[in-house]
Amino acid sequence: MVDPIFDPIEGPKWVLDGRIVPMTSEHDVIDDGRIYINGGLIEAVQPANQQPPTAFEEIVPIRTGGTIFPGLIELHNHLAYNALPLWNVPKQYQNRDQWGRHPDYRKLISGPMNVLGRTEGLIQAVVRWVEAKSLIAGTTTSQGIALFSNAGIRKYYRGLVRNAEETNDDTLPEAATKIGDVDAASAPRLLERLESMAAKGKKLILHLAEGRNDDDSANKHFLALKIDDDTWAINEALVGIHCTALRHRNFATLRVRNGSIVWSPLSNLLLYGKTTDIEQALAEGLRVSLGSDWSPSGSKNLLMEMKVARLHCQSAGIPVSDYQLTEMVTTNPADMLGWGSQVGTIEEGRRADFMVVSGKSGDPYGRLLSARESSVVLVVINGIRRYGQPRLMRELPGLEARTVGGSKRRFNLHQENIEQSVAGLSLGDAEERLRTALATLPDLARALEQGSVTALAMGAGSHADVQVGTGASISSLEGSWFLELDHLDGPEGTQRPQLPFDGVATGVFAPSAAAGVPLSELLEPIELDHLDAKTDARLWATLAVEQNLTPAVRDGLFSSYGRRAPG
Repeated sequence: MVDPIFDPIEGPKWVLDGRIVPMTSEHDVIDDGRIYINGGLIEAVQPANQQPPTAFEEIVPIRTGGTIFPGLIELHNHLAYNALPLWNVPKQYQNRDQWGRHPDYRKLISGPMNVLGRTEGLIQAVVRWVEAKSLIAGTTTSQGIALFSNAGIRKYYRGLVRNAEETNDDTLPEAATKIGDVDAASAPRLLERLESMAAKGKKLILHLAEGRNDDDSANKHFLALKIDDDTWAINEALVGIHCTALRHRNFATLRVRNGSIVWSPLSNLLLYGKTTDIEQALAEGLRVSLGSDWSPSGSKNLLMEMKVARLHCQSAGIPVSDYQLTEMVTTNPADMLGWGSQVGTIEEGRRADFMVVSGKSGDPYGRLLSARESSVVLVVINGIRRYGQPRLMRELPGLEARTVGGSKRRFNLHQENIEQSVAGLSLGDAEERLRTALATLPDLARALEQGSVTALAMGAGSHADVQVGTGASISSLEGSWFLELDHLDGPEGTQRPQLPFDGVATGVFAPSAAAGVPLSELLEPIELDHLDAKTDARLWATLAVEQNLTPAVRDGLFSSYGRRAPG
């Protein structure tokens, strides 16, 4: 494995032209502007009719004809699972400790990922595919994809999209994303960790109080943070994912201790029929960002999640503007990570992370909220054009052509300092591997079982090499790396320990009724999840029958993508 460092802050000078939305304030929009980029950093941002900075006079601007935003930042996404299609949630649940017990959960979600995540060749394909899904929606920073080995080493995959958990960059403090067993033993131990992290400018992105706010057990996930009347395991380092079970004064408790929230409305609505009391959260002045969660029960990407958030607020009469929703994917998550001096806005000295949507007319924030994947014409990370229309990418070498949402696009997947088994893997080859594997899941599971699934889960065991599909193979050689999965069912257990409340566990993992069945006998072929939402017929067929989704959100979502609402 190579050292996971960012692209170096070096490279040619170039100029990006379009309507600029810097996100420094709602009205700071440059209708006809240019961004001057030097080696991954923004050197200047100014109207197009002003004199260019020194050494930029002879550079021909790349004219986007679109509206330029800071790259989108996502603080809640279990990326590794995003090869899987949307689950038709079978019932309404009260809290997060329930839905994993349904037999279909292991059959459709945790079981398939156990196979993909432990199969050499498929691991790399998953990584390539799920990053592309984020990239086409303008996401430039997300939660990372964790890997582990038989040697007990845990690290994050070094990819194209910025990784919130592993940066190796002092100006971009790293976040942690789960509570270790020791920290989960008591609130005081967790507070010690949070205080240590806060002193270093780091954050803990923690699943917190996930469930309905009328469910006591879900609310106790939050109450378990209380140490005494004046002390809680909450400070500025705590970023709470979901917080759907918070009630009344819980929001004030979080706010006065400088905690923050990552909101994932579609996943909440699909599983619980309710979502976070976002009106109360905003009224308290809490900082809120958006996260799409994962494809089995969430949005395809942040563009879809923004639409769901707006539709929910409109249907519930919650006064949230398009500008506020744009803050939830730019400035808010940047500040929540402690990265606000580097990303989240378009300003001199900041990192050159951008996403560009087509068109320059009308309200810019409404344009972003209405954008589909086919609206995204360019994505830039650290000054490198990673994805976009052919005309905006044409002089770059080694591009991969793709049709996304019915529009022609190009990917720039070349990168130094990347895991070499992924570096040479095209998106097309990744797709072929995954489609073949998902169509033959029982056979793949049987091969794993013959090599001892328990040993393989630890990355050890005797040598076994079985060819699968197009170049993939199963390998249990010592030193192998596997995807670290945090939603496992069956004999592998769970990696999401929970704090006790009054000495009693606030959530006890109970495996599903299918947990004891060998995966080779349980799994069936499934489809690979599409890159984009617009052309994904299976996604819309499933959304049409999701029983917990409110009609206003469902019908509005169909309309947002030019589809006729069901019924």
